[in-house]
Amino acid sequence: MLGRIFSRHPHVAFWEEPRHVWMHAFMYRRYDILGGRDASSRVIRRINRTFEAYVDEHGVGRFAEKTPSNIVRLPFLKKAMPDCRVIHIIRDGRASTSSALQVLAKPARGRVVKSRVPQTAWWHYPAYIWRTIVRPRLPGGSIPYWGARMPGLRERARKLTKEEVCAWQWQEAITIARRDARDYPADQYGEWRYEDLVTDPVSVVKEMFDFAGLSWLDEVERWIREKIHTRAWKNGDSISRRLR
Repeated sequence: MLGRIFSRHPHVAFWEEPRHVWMHAFMYRRYDILGGRDASSRVIRRINRTFEAYVDEHGVGRFAEKTPSNIVRLPFLKKAMPDCRVIHIIRDGRASTSSALQVLAKPARGRVVKSRVPQTAWWHYPAYIWRTIVRPRLPGGSIPYWGARMPGLRERARKLTKEEVCAWQWQEAITIARRDARDYPADQYGEWRYEDLVTDPVSVVKEMFDFAGLSWLDEVERWIREKIHTRAWKNGDSISRRLR
């Protein structure tokens, strides 16, 4: 939702989950966590070259992107893009858990797969085949999880319920993000509650635009009021109540 809103600004191009850009050099990593040492000059050049081309293609001056796993890569992001602004939206852990459970209950959407295959370099296909086809078929290879891969995930997935695993992932990701965010200046890392965003999107997005250094436009506010129906973005609330 926020990406759609940012894309309404004439100076911003939004890219939804360009995971292949961030993980280009790390496709065979066991975890999604990246640190400052991973941001070599070669890796940084490739990442910035890709995003610069995206910005030029859209004829704008800035870009916004949403990749959930980046929340466990803040040291890497800070070194790769020293002037970036990080907007961290924190959702109630119970609602986040219920949302993850809904995803786990559904097969991968064909539309998502089709959209990502063309973005993936052919030499990355072996990594995808191993993770999505081969490993899940091996004894003990398949584990129920959704979201960032972090140390301890596989062990917990074997011992805990799906609800407990999803809840642990949420807690661990928030803990890692808030720890690493201490190295960011106050004007480069900001936190907002998801519930506040969907309850009063105009006021909260205004704060985010100011944080990002973007001018507020009447056309953006008009689009939000016309297109964003807050009730539709509160899915999972009934399940989260049962998880209390």
